Amino acid sequence: MSGIVGHTMYAILASRAASARQLPIAPLLRRHLASYLCGAYLGCDVQTMPEAVCVDTGQEVGYGTAPLERSPITGGAVKPWSLSFEDRQLRPREIHRMFYGRAHLVFGWSPAEREHTLPWDHLPDYVALAMQDAIDLFGPGERQLAYLFGWLAHIVGDSLIKSIRPGVTLKLLDGTYTAANRPIQDLVTFHEVGRAELKLNWPALLDDL
Repeated sequence: MSGIVGHTMYAILASRAASARQLPIAPLLRRHLASYLCGAYLGCDVQTMPEAVCVDTGQEVGYGTAPLERSPITGGAVKPWSLSFEDRQLRPREIHRMFYGRAHLVFGWSPAEREHTLPWDHLPDYVALAMQDAIDLFGPGERQLAYLFGWLAHIVGDSLIKSIRPGVTLKLLDGTYTAANRPIQDLVTFHEVGRAELKLNWPALLDDL
């Protein structure tokens, strides 16, 4: 499952499993579902940013790290988008290189920083410390914790679908998580699992997210 559909589904399944097991965290996730789902998508994928700006309209276009030569709005010229931070201008690929591994922890690090990859069995303790940091930095509250649980759902979901999790090897059609099988996964996830089996209201869920 790729992108917003897949990660939203993983988070929903995790929340339902928590409710079925009557875990103490389950009511919190239900109360702050939008924050939880947001963390499950945007909490990890730092490449979810514009790639360019449409010269004709000034609108941000494209998806970070994917090259874009013409505006999808007008067909006209585009100029590179960058994030301004203090006196620096950061392009999406640079942000991806710096933060993708730091967001996903157990994979995705640049070659120069691969030594920082977190062992799978260290993940629960690491996330617990991140939760405590959120409380220390932002004070008591539930929304930041819901967001962080969404972040955890993203890491676990990615690790399953990409066969990062030790003991899991998932191959569909032409391999593991390929350009050919991702659209099929999304279609099955959206229609067969989401709408038919779980009776999800996708427009409402994604609007909240």
